[in-house]
Order: sequence, then C-alpha cells, then structure tokens
Amino acid sequence: METGPDYFDAFYIGLTATPDKRTYAFFRENAVSEYSHEQAVIDGVNVGYDSYLIETEITQQEVKLKPKNIH
Repeated sequence: METGPDYFDAFYIGLTATPDKRTYAFFRENAVSEYSHEQAVIDGVNVGYDSYLIETEITQQEVKLKPKNIH
C-alpha cells in the first residue's frame, strides 16, 4: 500500500472540510473533487443537524462590531 508522498503525484495537496475563497484561490479554482454534507448524510458518513438561533442582548440590539487594525 502506498502512502502520502508515494501515492500523490503533486507538490501541494489541499484537504479541507471548509474551503473558502482563499483555498480556491491558492489552488487556482482547481477543485479535484467535492463531497457535500448532504451526500455524506445519504452515504451514512455524516449525520444531519438542527440549527438553533440563540438570541443575546447584543444580537437583539443589532450591535455592529467594527474591525480593529492590529498591525
């Protein structure tokens, strides 16, 4: 059985559960494969989830946070 560097024919291998625009940009929009959460649930690999909205005083007041320059 081949492993790691012997198995993959690439200089960079990107594996992430949560790709964002930076990940796609780094690999020039080249997604070799995608495995959605929905398909993983169908396949029995993941389970479904429920979302709950939790209100706090801050979210009820619609407070806007300003980014802070830390440089």
